[in-house]
Amino acid sequence: MELKEIPNIIIILVSVGMLIGVGLLSLSSLEENSSRTSTIVSSETIAIASLTGNTANGIVTSVTFFGNGTHNTTEGNLVFGTTVNWTTAGAITASVGDEDYLISYVYDANTTTTKALHDTNASLLAIPSTWLPLVVVVAMLAIILVLVLRSFGGAGGRK
Repeated sequence: MELKEIPNIIIILVSVGMLIGVGLLSLSSLEENSSRTSTIVSSETIAIASLTGNTANGIVTSVTFFGNGTHNTTEGNLVFGTTVNWTTAGAITASVGDEDYLISYVYDANTTTTKALHDTNASLLAIPSTWLPLVVVVAMLAIILVLVLRSFGGAGGRK
């Protein structure tokens, strides 16, 4: 290995790193945009404490019912003398007392495809943070070792 070959090796290492990075970004984007199944949950019991509660599922797309024996609503805005708000993450805030309430809602459930993409993405995220730096360090050490050995290589056999 000559000293003039080092830039080519560095370019190859950087290119491999960029390829892995672009691949992981693409896989992450594919995971986020993969199809999910709209799933209806009827009469899930949630506990409202200190005006807040959470549904069992995230990615909530709509709430169709919130209530108990005292408060009931099927309105889209869920206003029935008290205010109820919900987020897509499944957080419920209600200006009601600390009680158990029933809630019916629709959420986007993960499909087999989204689960597989998530598992693959989670597994591959270890590459740029763990393995790639290790490969780069080993390659650089190999380059240094070859250069040092070449500089001493002629001591016994050079004419």
